[in-house]
Amino acid sequence: MNGNNINQQTNNQQIVKDNIPLASQTVKSKVINGLRSVVNKLKDAWLKIPERLRKILRIVGIVFAVLLLLIIILSTVLKLKNKVPVEIKPTPVASFEPLPSGEVIINPSRYATDSGVLKIEEDLRNLEKELDNLQVNETNLLPPRLDFDINFDK
Repeated sequence: MNGNNINQQTNNQQIVKDNIPLASQTVKSKVINGLRSVVNKLKDAWLKIPERLRKILRIVGIVFAVLLLLIIILSTVLKLKNKVPVEIKPTPVASFEPLPSGEVIINPSRYATDSGVLKIEEDLRNLEKELDNLQVNETNLLPPRLDFDINFDK
């Protein structure tokens, strides 16, 4: 019992010495112990396989690893080889062409200078201006005033 306390104290001193909290070290040790047990089980299973079959499995594993490595290397080489260089196309320069001032009518209609049509256009412009300036507020359409001062105690 006394020796157990001494081991526990040395473990605590080592933990404080390493500046690693006790909880994280126990989790770390559990993970390491779990991995060790898995590796030991795999070793036992490997040793149960006959020697001849182990040699064949080693050779197949090595061949598989080499083929996998070759496939990876060839795929990267082919990607680099088939990579098409990007062609830089010059962008067209924007040219500024000033628009003619006013409307230029090449083939005017026969109604363009007709006095009746011109009068209708002027009347339409005047109506649009009046509608823009018109305020649409109708006091008769407002809802009635409500009295929100309600007392339920009366």
